[in-house]
Amino acid sequence: MKDNLLMYRTQSRDTSVEAERRQIERIRLAGSVKRIQQTLQMSAEMVYLSRMALRRLHPMLSDDDLKLLWIELNYGKALADKVRLKWPVYILGSKDL
Repeated sequence: MKDNLLMYRTQSRDTSVEAERRQIERIRLAGSVKRIQQTLQMSAEMVYLSRMALRRLHPMLSDDDLKLLWIELNYGKALADKVRLKWPVYILGSKDL
């Protein structure tokens, strides 16, 4: 076991092999429902944080324009343009994007 740890390289330079091993073991033991919940929670947090970063960079944009910019940066201009065309149908009044 120890020989395997010497050859193993962690995913992050600031994490020890032992810490990463423990983390992976905890993930395995968590079960699929817990892992899915954690994944969804982290994803929602990343969307929120990225939107807040855009707000800091573009404080003059309206909420709707900020949403469109976020879509463009994350999914591409083609999709953002399609959403712009259907804006009142899909987005107007939605605070969940």
